[in-house]
Amino acid sequence: MNDAPNITAPAGSTYAPFSRRALAFSIDQVILLFVILLFIVPATILIGLGTFLAWPFVFVMFAPPVFPVTTIIAWLYFAAQESSRHQATFGKRLCGLRVTDMQGNRVTFARATLRFFGKFASSAIMLLGWIMAAFTEKHQALHDMIAETLVLKKVKGS
Repeated sequence: MNDAPNITAPAGSTYAPFSRRALAFSIDQVILLFVILLFIVPATILIGLGTFLAWPFVFVMFAPPVFPVTTIIAWLYFAAQESSRHQATFGKRLCGLRVTDMQGNRVTFARATLRFFGKFASSAIMLLGWIMAAFTEKHQALHDMIAETLVLKKVKGS
């Protein structure tokens, strides 16, 4: 951990506000929904469970085995993009945001993975880990603190 607090964002950036982060996450969730449906619906039909799609109460009984698959898809979606040269998911790019380490550098796939799985901790405490981003000095959510990452917004003109 960095002992000296860095109060200012890296040059050319500001800390991403909670509202912009929430919008980016919402966009990513819609994209992920379509991606997951592209995998899950055909797989369900192929293994003979297609009729359960018409019966939601019955389908819920078969949903738990799908959770590991959807988690892997979401993990790869977030970690691969946030550690890429873009440093952002599609939603973050649309909102002008990027994920960095504490010095403003690109994160590794391992750090992006830690950040992704840290979101489970952010969600586990009644979403307070997410809401923290609205109140912390560097607008960090709990999963950002766990992974030692920042979400930055590019300053216009830089």
